[in-house]
Amino acid sequence: MYKFNELRRLEIEPTNICQARCPQCTRTPADGTVNKSLNDQLGLSLLQTQIPKSFWQALASINFNGTTGDCMAHHDITDIVAYIKQNSTAPLTIHTNGGLGSTSKWQQLANILDQSDRVVFGLDGLADTHHLYRIGVDFDLVIRNAKTFIAHGGNAVWQFIPFQHNQHQIATAQQMSKELGFASFLLRRSGRFDSTNAQQVFVDAKFSHTIKQFEGKLNQLVYTEPERRQHINTHQINCESINTKWIGIYADGTVWPCCHLMGQHRVSHFGISQLVNKKLLDVVGDYSQIDLHHHTLEAIINSDIFQQKYVASFTSQQPIPICVSECRNNVQYKNVNS
Repeated sequence: MYKFNELRRLEIEPTNICQARCPQCTRTPADGTVNKSLNDQLGLSLLQTQIPKSFWQALASINFNGTTGDCMAHHDITDIVAYIKQNSTAPLTIHTNGGLGSTSKWQQLANILDQSDRVVFGLDGLADTHHLYRIGVDFDLVIRNAKTFIAHGGNAVWQFIPFQHNQHQIATAQQMSKELGFASFLLRRSGRFDSTNAQQVFVDAKFSHTIKQFEGKLNQLVYTEPERRQHINTHQINCESINTKWIGIYADGTVWPCCHLMGQHRVSHFGISQLVNKKLLDVVGDYSQIDLHHHTLEAIINSDIFQQKYVASFTSQQPIPICVSECRNNVQYKNVNS
């Protein structure tokens, strides 16, 4: 059961805008064209008026994620981060592809954050391979922004998704991260390949190249899409959101139990998203009922949707597929700060 005063973990996606067209991202159409339907920016005033300061003060973890967008695309990102830092002592993590934002914005961000906070830069390879997955992101610009952030006291993490085309560069990238002053280097394996472990990449509706799954092994629990479908009828759900007192706020103002569900109502072209969206509508009904533009955060959490309908869906004959794939009883929760 969700209790507003006991919430301790927040996932926030301030915008679903992004310049990148990563082929496995939920915002990227299969033909690699530009997604023009996602252009929301969460207003700072919404956070100020619809969420009490006591909520921010009680949090133990705040994660700025990008399920469909990049945080640095938000025009007021530094103001939002500054407001949260003024009202919360929770460590803050910001995930970004690093290719957006002016030098002054990165300086400001470094000055706002402290050493308990961190920015995770998605750098999947070096200059000659990075663009094969991070389509539309300038590697040299990412390095420039990271160097600016680090030079002004920022705590930076280099996150590297290994594929066959860049796995030979892991050691070199890790050494480069040390030389540039990154605090740590993180490998994060893709879990979005199908049974072929390969995916054709299209750019502007034309075939460009093929990416293939990393051949090695990492100490992480990763599920591919076929494995998720295989367990789609397993109804033993042990909800990570409820157990870790976790909620998420999406770029359009809607509130969700976790990042796994955030943004699914805005995409339907990727994997099982069409089925997910149908099941979400069965549970939520009208999305305005979970929208901060219409209700306070406390009212949303205390509504029947969070208090009864999500929980009831766990044991229904057709639960939300993502709840099954992410929170079956035998699935271990991922590190909160990963």
